[in-house]
Amino acid sequence: MRNGPMVWKSAILPAMLFLMFLATGCGLKPVLVVDASGNGDFKSLRNGLREWQEGQEIEVRPGVYDEQIILKPKLVMRGTHRDKVVVRFTGVGPTVAGGDSSSVRISGMTFEKVNNIKHAVVQLRSADVEIDNCVIRGSAGAGISAEHYGHLLLKNSVVEKNGYGIHMIDHARGHFEGSEIRENKIGIQVMKFRDAVPRQQTVYRDEEEFDVTITKNKIEKNSQAGLILHKGSKTNVLENIITENGLLSEEEKGDRMMDPENGGVLVKDRSRANLTGNKIQNNFRGVDFQDGDGRMTDNQVVGNQTIGIRLTKNALPMVDNNTVKENGSGIQLRDANDSTVAANLVLENKYNGIEILSKSRGQIELNRVLKNGQAGIYVKEFGKPNIEKNIIAENGLAGIWAWKNAFPVIKNNTLWRNLKVGIRLKEKTDAQIVNNAIVLSPVGISITDNGVFPRVFNNLLWEIEGNKYQGFVENPRADVYGDPLFRDPARLDFSPLPNSALFPTREEQDLIGAAEPDSVSGS
Repeated sequence: MRNGPMVWKSAILPAMLFLMFLATGCGLKPVLVVDASGNGDFKSLRNGLREWQEGQEIEVRPGVYDEQIILKPKLVMRGTHRDKVVVRFTGVGPTVAGGDSSSVRISGMTFEKVNNIKHAVVQLRSADVEIDNCVIRGSAGAGISAEHYGHLLLKNSVVEKNGYGIHMIDHARGHFEGSEIRENKIGIQVMKFRDAVPRQQTVYRDEEEFDVTITKNKIEKNSQAGLILHKGSKTNVLENIITENGLLSEEEKGDRMMDPENGGVLVKDRSRANLTGNKIQNNFRGVDFQDGDGRMTDNQVVGNQTIGIRLTKNALPMVDNNTVKENGSGIQLRDANDSTVAANLVLENKYNGIEILSKSRGQIELNRVLKNGQAGIYVKEFGKPNIEKNIIAENGLAGIWAWKNAFPVIKNNTLWRNLKVGIRLKEKTDAQIVNNAIVLSPVGISITDNGVFPRVFNNLLWEIEGNKYQGFVENPRADVYGDPLFRDPARLDFSPLPNSALFPTREEQDLIGAAEPDSVSGS
């Protein structure tokens, strides 16, 4: 009886070892080493992949491998030195191909195509793949092409010198983070649908879900565009640096007939794009919304060649709380666009701060529009915006300049120290100019060569030389000339203190100027 426990242990130990043997993959080696110099398990990737089984990792050591990689489900492949492990397939087809492959992880390698061939470097179809710390380059087609309901996670990688850096199509989804997308023709293109959006398809109803999220990348020096988001895509663009994309030569910039789709971000074809916290700088055009919706908020849009933000046609994003600075023009609405532009800082643009053109309506409110070279807000060609509660200060020609059949409603704005005129109307412009505070400009309101009799009443004008009406408007008795004891001129709050004797009623004085303006030092 004393020997019973020893008998039990000797009987159970072989069974336990057998179970451990099964649990470790029947004795599989955990890491297979591929080394081109012959100091590993295999000299070629092809042989390593042939012997690989689920649960193993392939380690690839420095060398140049002229091979094609066909992905398998749950494959884990890791290079030991990103720049020295080079897979350069010179044959026909992609360097890396994956179809119906899930849970694939690749890291620490460089993948190339050579001789400007249009085959993708990485071609994924219905594949769930993570690519980390890799370089993908050299295709006249796509660096990475992902399509048909797959998912791509790209991290800490470089995608360079391809036709398309990353091309997402046909319901492919993804997340790109911490990578450099550079020197491609187009950095990233996202297309939910392969061809046109289905006619009856509503593609942006879910407010919370995005097909692709692009976070904290540097997207630079792509020759046509940094991002193109179209054909129903839903894309979240967060905290990226998007710079020097789509730049034109001096000769190209001088061709007035050209209007290329070049720039930092282009949104069209019923897509939804949310852009938050990005630095969009020194591109041909910063952001061009042609169609779809979404939101632009808390972005820095600086130094773009032509326009910081352009909103055209059926695009209806909310544009709020951005800094739009030192562009050709700041924000432009055109082609019957009706977007809301609110609470932005628009300053020191070369031409106009905000432009409303060609039948656009738009709600322009609560912006600070400062120190732009020509007009703070510029309206023409049947533009019909509501311009309300803005602070418009120190602009080169005019605070607001409307002409050539424009129809703005200009209410409750503060116009301060604009260098020539506060509000200028000309050439058949019918407007309402109501409840504005116009301060310290040589001319307060100028209505000349007009042929139309706009409505002008209940404005407060102070420290101006006078108005120019040419008989189109008699000096309105309801306008007030003088200092009614302003609330806080240092903050450009030129609304009257309560019970000002210059206003018959409290209601009238509360309507004057922009409400609760911020400091406008701006720079």
